Amino acid sequence: MHSVETESYELEDLCIHPEYHNKGYGFNTMKLMEELHPQIKKWVLGTPYYSVKNQYLYEKIGYKKTGQTEDGFLFFYEKLIG
Repeated sequence: MHSVETESYELEDLCIHPEYHNKGYGFNTMKLMEELHPQIKKWVLGTPYYSVKNQYLYEKIGYKKTGQTEDGFLFFYEKLIG
């Protein structure tokens, strides 16, 4: 995770060990990050096209797909808070 702007963070390389998939850890981790950083008003991230479960999670917690790379490999998401 790194700050792009004062009130914006870009999330990079968040991984949940496969043993803990589908148990709510990803959802809870992302919600906790938002709670721990209330000053952040925009969260951005990217995920590969084949990571369908990631895309579902991001949309479930309020992220909107904003685009993709020219080759279609990465999808970009963003969430505005407040």
